[in-house]
Amino acid sequence: MPQVELTDKLCQSAKAVSGRKTDYFDTLVKGLVLRASAGGTRSWYLVYGPPAKRQWLKLGSYPDISLGGDKGARQRARDGRAKVGDGGDPVADKKAQAASQTVADLVDNYIKRHASTKRSGDEIARRLRKN
Repeated sequence: MPQVELTDKLCQSAKAVSGRKTDYFDTLVKGLVLRASAGGTRSWYLVYGPPAKRQWLKLGSYPDISLGGDKGARQRARDGRAKVGDGGDPVADKKAQAASQTVADLVDNYIKRHASTKRSGDEIARRLRKN
């Protein structure tokens, strides 16, 4: 678990060490972690809570979410830490939101993420919404 100042160059070249997932902890924003998996994917996490009850909140995947900027991983980690500081629990909020989704919400989400990229996306959307 190396602690490094994350840069764009480091994020691009981050790899799993010895075929195991490797976590790169940012020194600038406490709790921001870039996790490099053995399969080659890199994901952003916010880690918070006492060591006995660590919570890992996935912020998104790299390079879909960049390191800096208004909607980057550092800003998302700062926002998440602010919620934790105010007594909130982002992981519990995310679980509650997922549990409260209706079937219509799930269908809309599926169409937006998967069906819209397919050639037959309109037909898939029509069939799902019809039933």
